[in-house]
Amino acid sequence: MTAPISNNERERLQVLESELRRAKDELARLASQQGEAAESLRAAEEFKSRLVACSRDCIKVLDLEGHLLFTDLTPELRLQIESHLAGCSHCAAVHDGLRNVVQLLGDDKLLEVPEGFGKRLYQRLLSEAK
Repeated sequence: MTAPISNNERERLQVLESELRRAKDELARLASQQGEAAESLRAAEEFKSRLVACSRDCIKVLDLEGHLLFTDLTPELRLQIESHLAGCSHCAAVHDGLRNVVQLLGDDKLLEVPEGFGKRLYQRLLSEAK
């Protein structure tokens, strides 16, 4: 027969359960952000690949700040592209998103997580949600 739980122990268990719920919520939020970041990176990579693939006139390269560099372009064509980006909200948003991804990838403040961490985290969250 087990001894009854005291009020102090019961309160401590409730605090620990509450902390555990908050930790699970935070892990779920972080896992969601990781998924969104991976999707953003995938979309940026796809955009970059399509941009390079459809170009026969020049090579496009991103500098470390995420600015699109153009080579082998006439000044007129460069102005046309810059003007288009200034007037087309869709292309400007894609360009800005790509710049953000490049800047995030080049940020030394990002933490490297061990290989397989995301998968293990996801599996644990799934098992605890059951």
